[in-house]
Amino acid sequence: MAFKVLCVASSDKVFDFVKRNLSTFECEVIKATSIALGLFLAQKNYPCLILSQIQLSDGNGIELFHEVKAEPELKDIPFIFFANEKETLPPNAAPTLPFPISQAKFLAEIVPYLKTQDDFRDKETSE
Repeated sequence: MAFKVLCVASSDKVFDFVKRNLSTFECEVIKATSIALGLFLAQKNYPCLILSQIQLSDGNGIELFHEVKAEPELKDIPFIFFANEKETLPPNAAPTLPFPISQAKFLAEIVPYLKTQDDFRDKETSE
């Protein structure tokens, strides 16, 4: 089964970067451009990782982060923000990667989160 990564980005540059860099893995990159669509696709696809820009078409990624963490079935999905040098997050928010970012640094940060849905569900049932 393929890995599923949800990329919530209003910028095609971000989505294209993620898709291109994860193309060497058995990975389905799912695109959302808004908070509402991101939450819907997270519920529908149960990705192993959510990547989000801070600025989205209908609000900001921090709102999406809080909505995901409030959903019992989604709360354990790792969540990482992409931020430019002008954007800051509250201290209790998700980890942040700079964008733009090198391919090597991106993969070093992301690869540990790539798990199949079966891996994720096995972890949940064993706890």
